[in-house]
Amino acid sequence: MLIAPLPNPDPFRSIEYRGFSAVCFGYSIQPAVLNVVTNHQSHLMSLMPRHSHELGYRRPGLCIPAEMDDKAESNYLSSWLFTHWKQPDVESVPLLLLADGNDDSLNLPFKKWLGEYRPDVLIGLDYLGRKMRDLGLSIPDQRPSAPVISNPVTVR
Repeated sequence: MLIAPLPNPDPFRSIEYRGFSAVCFGYSIQPAVLNVVTNHQSHLMSLMPRHSHELGYRRPGLCIPAEMDDKAESNYLSSWLFTHWKQPDVESVPLLLLADGNDDSLNLPFKKWLGEYRPDVLIGLDYLGRKMRDLGLSIPDQRPSAPVISNPVTVR
């Protein structure tokens, strides 16, 4: 049985899995009742500052939903903060933790954060591109050199 990432894992917590070979993709089911297969979030986040620097960006900005980091047992945030602590010469802007990456009411804090800190690269997931389009911002036309890095080697 393969359990994909779930927006609402509640029904899956009560299933008796003993008779199955089962694995969960990601951290949707908490507390973990199955073995988990996922990308290596902390390694991913430790690569981001170096990767963005190699691409010529000097002010990376991390913007992720708090819920996403919570589900990943703080792997994203802890690695990002540790990487910057270990490399104090790497400039970054204050990170932005959104209460919910899909909530339109957070467009104002996101737009304010962009204007105030002006990251030259945004690090997050695909929702960032959608959020920028929702605000009428284009990538990179109105954000000089600000693609969204959604995976270690994918730049938009």
